[in-house]
Amino acid sequence: MSLAFKNRVINELLNLVDKEVEVVTVQGKSYKGKIVGIEPESFNVVLSDAKDAENNSYPLIALHGTVVGEIKLLGQYYNLKELADKLEKIFPRLVSYDESSKIIIVADKIKVHRDGTVEGTGPLADKVRAACNEFFKQ
Repeated sequence: MSLAFKNRVINELLNLVDKEVEVVTVQGKSYKGKIVGIEPESFNVVLSDAKDAENNSYPLIALHGTVVGEIKLLGQYYNLKELADKLEKIFPRLVSYDESSKIIIVADKIKVHRDGTVEGTGPLADKVRAACNEFFKQ
């Protein structure tokens, strides 16, 4: 496995933090909840506000990577790198993307968060907001 591919897989797994998912174990047990922590190398997963298939609730559940069979995203998937690239075409040399915090910054003052919210005011922020709304509609 190439280093670039491995890094992409790790980034995609880290993008699941704070997202609603269903984790299916190798034994066939299923848990739905929000990922609050994930170790990409070992696949250890921590879910908050989790429920199993019998509707039992768990405030917090940690699953060892050896039992994790599947992780299914239950909400929409947005690739913020693609959004940053789109914004770069609209606002050349004014866009930066921080992969670790999953925040796009336009013109050093407009922030686009991973949930799609745009922080900022004024005409530039309005243009960024419109571009983001278009991206998230697709």
